[in-house]
Amino acid sequence: MPADQSEKDPPRSTVLSLFNAGVTAESGPQSLTWWDLAFLKSLNLVRDDQYASAQRAAIRDQMLKEIAKVPSGE
Repeated sequence: MPADQSEKDPPRSTVLSLFNAGVTAESGPQSLTWWDLAFLKSLNLVRDDQYASAQRAAIRDQMLKEIAKVPSGE
């Protein structure tokens, strides 16, 4: 997602960091972040009969809408 489209940077500790080398269940994040929730909601809404590029665009657009709902300071 281009930085100029969102004022909110993704949190450093998303559930995606569980895939990083050396991260364990104990050292990884213990809950979803607002970014994780926005991604999962957006992923759930994407149609599976679209090309990958259209899916990525739909996920990005929906994430921008979801991120706009996040209160400032989070």
